[in-house]
Amino acid sequence: MNIPRYDVFSNYREQIHTVIKETNFWNRAHTCQRLNTDDMDLITKMNVLNDHTLVIVDAPGRMYIYCLLQLKTLAKTEFNKQRCITTTLVTDYGVVCSCVTGHVTLTKILNVDQGYELLNFALFKHAMVVYSLTCFNNILLSGSDDQSLKIYDLENFKLIKTIHFLFKVRCADINEKWMVVGGLDPTIVVFNKNYEQVFELTESLISSVYLRLIDE
Repeated sequence: MNIPRYDVFSNYREQIHTVIKETNFWNRAHTCQRLNTDDMDLITKMNVLNDHTLVIVDAPGRMYIYCLLQLKTLAKTEFNKQRCITTTLVTDYGVVCSCVTGHVTLTKILNVDQGYELLNFALFKHAMVVYSLTCFNNILLSGSDDQSLKIYDLENFKLIKTIHFLFKVRCADINEKWMVVGGLDPTIVVFNKNYEQVFELTESLISSVYLRLIDE
């Protein structure tokens, strides 16, 4: 049987394509100073894509979108405590973020007369908090504690499919051949490129919160 190769971890780790840049220049202190944030200890997430765009989320629920090339803040979004951000993901279509109420939004930045305009699009809503966001090309995977995974087309703003599981979905990954889903259960569920379940793999781990397919 042809089985996809993947990495899985039981401890929390940021998704591989949103790795934090820990250089002497772009460390937390310098970033906070340039962004004029209140306290660097409030920062909960720092996501970087292609060394160009930095997305920062702090504990009060503020999201900063920062341009590394121009060294300036492009946008800042405020959330109240009831909608504190849980996950952010930088994609070619904008910044996708989720909050504790289960809302998932897409934020686009448009250059308007040498300025910047922030546009927010509500994509969909889970019944519970969203902890997993993964993107491949135009496909967005959103996993939630409501035991569901939503598959979304970012290019056409279309919900393709909702898949329900017997566990809380905390991680997922997708490529041209496979889609793998895991969470608060020792089982990894494998799907084909048509989002059809093909088999399950039992892990020795109690649960998985980080899952990444390995290119062959």
